[in-house]
Amino acid sequence: MGKEAERRWSKDTVAVVTGANKGIGFEIVCQLAKEGITVVLTARNETRGKEALESLKSQELHNVNFHPLDVTSQESILALADWLRKTYGGIDILINNAGIASVDKDVTFETVKLVMDTNYFGVKNVTKALLSLLHDDTPGGARVIVVATRLGQLKNLLSKDYVETLSDREHLTEDVVDSFVNHYLKDVGDGSKKEGGWPNWIDWVNLPFGRPLEAYSVSKVAVIAHVSALHNTLVARPGSGKKIKVFSCSPGFTATDLNNNRGIKTVEEGADTPVWLALQSPEEGIGTLWWSKDTVAVVTGANKGIGFEIVRQLAKEGITVVLTARDETRGKEALESLKSQELHNVNFHPLDVASQESILALADWLRKTYGGIDILINNAGIASVDKDVTFETVKLVLDTNYFGVKNVTKALLPLLHDDTPGGARVIVVASRLGQLKNLESKDYVKTLSDREHLTEDVVDSFVNHYLKDVGDGSKKEGGWPNWIDWVNSPFGRPLEAYSVSKVAVIAYVSALHNTLAAQPGSGKKINVFSCCPGYVATDLNNNRGTKTVEEGADTPGWLALQSPKEGIAKFWAERKVVDF
Repeated sequence: MGKEAERRWSKDTVAVVTGANKGIGFEIVCQLAKEGITVVLTARNETRGKEALESLKSQELHNVNFHPLDVTSQESILALADWLRKTYGGIDILINNAGIASVDKDVTFETVKLVMDTNYFGVKNVTKALLSLLHDDTPGGARVIVVATRLGQLKNLLSKDYVETLSDREHLTEDVVDSFVNHYLKDVGDGSKKEGGWPNWIDWVNLPFGRPLEAYSVSKVAVIAHVSALHNTLVARPGSGKKIKVFSCSPGFTATDLNNNRGIKTVEEGADTPVWLALQSPEEGIGTLWWSKDTVAVVTGANKGIGFEIVRQLAKEGITVVLTARDETRGKEALESLKSQELHNVNFHPLDVASQESILALADWLRKTYGGIDILINNAGIASVDKDVTFETVKLVLDTNYFGVKNVTKALLPLLHDDTPGGARVIVVASRLGQLKNLESKDYVKTLSDREHLTEDVVDSFVNHYLKDVGDGSKKEGGWPNWIDWVNSPFGRPLEAYSVSKVAVIAYVSALHNTLAAQPGSGKKINVFSCCPGYVATDLNNNRGTKTVEEGADTPGWLALQSPKEGIAKFWAERKVVDF
């Protein structure tokens, strides 16, 4: 983590993580400690908690302390609060991670009540006890994060009344959420669960979990609703001088003891979102998680490398992903590879971004299959690394990397949904080789750096001028990228065309944003971004890169999910805005 331009934490920042002796909680502690934050690891079992602490110290993470905590015991909660007050004076971050699930085939009232006492009342009581300890002066505001799950989404409830009540997030109160939970417990005790309109697990009865996950789902519905209720309570206290941000999040289906290690995500991946929320605390995301299986993303050039990894990461988030590739055989092989990882929410369609016929065929199929899409990630790209560059090889690079991106985007823009929460997204995977500092022409640097007034015609003119100079043999006079520093490298001068293509697509993103912004009243919000994945080891550079594909896919995948409004139309790398 630690990828934003503004670093708002230090060793004086204090974070508390519940249920942290193993699994996602332990990994959250580990990641926060690596950022230099002081972390308090809590666990119900003192022996296991101290063993976890020793494990972290063996990794040279000496900024972690341990304190026992049973979230179902008010005495234990108050003991932790008193110790924190005496030891640190206050805290900056609280991550409520502790949770259990009953996966016994026979569910009793006692097992259900323990789930609710831990997952809902435990979160509520810990938060209430530690709220007064949250610092007034935490940069960006103190944070409370609740680790929930998509099984807590309202679509899992059968009761229309509760769906309507709990979806009115702006007016939720703690009493309303308590009433919901207590109604469920009463129905369990009375044996009338079916009549209460609780989660319908018909689709799950043949799985190893079966009906017992009902209580877990209800508890997570409750804690997500509690986050909204808590937020409403906090904003109703003007003048307190304390800014506290609250979030709920799903770590994804992570392999832990909770699900007998059947999950498809690693604990490192599961910890990513709660840690990111703890460190970045986005203003626009307080209390929300916008995507689901109904969210549709399209990724070009995705049968291998960064594109394949982007598909994999989005699919792990539960999103429906369309993997596209020029080679149909390789595309289908990539699809089968993902299915072997239990990622069945991915489909394949062939796409040659240099062929308008292929682009239109994809657009027609998407329209008929999904009706529309929410995310488009233009990843397809090539580079000529032959020593002898011909006009034909240069033109193929530009036709793929610039005109291909432009034509795919133009064809799919009408398919982007009007109602994607936060706006539909278009992301272009570019490169730092496309930064303007690589151009020698002062005129083009001046023209293309005026991003607020860029148009598609200006970018087209830039590209066509380069192609003309290549054809005329006058590249040097055109002020194109200067590769003096590269002549002794394995790539040499051929990367010139690749660089020009990436300058063009970064500029195109600004031009597209300007075009979209000039179309008021369309009712469609579309956020556009360009980004550099870093120097990633892929076939594009004969695997000479220094980053893994997982690292390379991080920023484009993050932009697709988070769509930070302060960075729309800008150029990103490592989750921060960088110079074009």
